[in-house]
This record gives sequence, C-alpha cells and structure tokens, in this order.
Amino acid sequence: MKFSADAVAQYLKIVRDDNPIHDHVVPGQMIVQKVLQDYGMQNMTCNVRYKQPVYINEPLNVYQESCSFVVKNEQGVVKVKMIVV
Repeated sequence: MKFSADAVAQYLKIVRDDNPIHDHVVPGQMIVQKVLQDYGMQNMTCNVRYKQPVYINEPLNVYQESCSFVVKNEQGVVKVKMIVV
C-alpha cells in the first residue's frame, strides 16, 4: 500500500485540510480509513496510535493481529497501530 501525491491532494480537498505538512506527510485519518476499508471494517471504531509519519509514496505493509492492525514501512518501522473496539 502507498499513497500518491494525487490521492493525498484529492483527500485533502474533500476534507478541506490545507495544512502544508501534507505536502510530504500522508494524513493519518486517510491511512486509517484505507486500512479499515481494505479489511471491510469501514464502520468500526478503533483506537489509533500514530507512531511515525507516513510519507507520500512510501511503501507500507499492513499486518492484522487479532483485533488490531499494524502499519509498517518496508524497513519494518511501525508507523500506525490500530485497535478495533
């Protein structure tokens, strides 16, 4: 999984977010929504821990662990942890 500059720009337009940090960093909620959508859990509530920024075009892997998801980059650095409640 990765987020292109175009995809981030579209998302930012929809949510009306003009924070300049998103020129390089993917919005955290965008990541959460993508993971939940990919696993068919769009309507679930979860606790989220943002560990490290996710950069535009950074390759990511999602690991499901029981009732949680961990998003890591290719080097194994944990970027986001999500616990579905």
